[in-house]
Amino acid sequence: MLDINELREHIKDLKVLFVDDEEMIRNGTSIFLHKFFDDVVVCNDGEDGLNTFEKHKDFDLIITDVKMPK
Repeated sequence: MLDINELREHIKDLKVLFVDDEEMIRNGTSIFLHKFFDDVVVCNDGEDGLNTFEKHKDFDLIITDVKMPK
């Protein structure tokens, strides 16, 4: 079983897109994600998240809220 440091070594190079419209959740989760992943892109609504994805499309992991404006 991997410990937390071994896990981070396996996943740190993944590129993550995180989308959430609630500022407190977005900020807290962003801080948490940066502990594990070196490249985290944060967007504040669905439209921004979709536009970011369409421009880059090289994300390994997308984490998104389900109910958001736009």
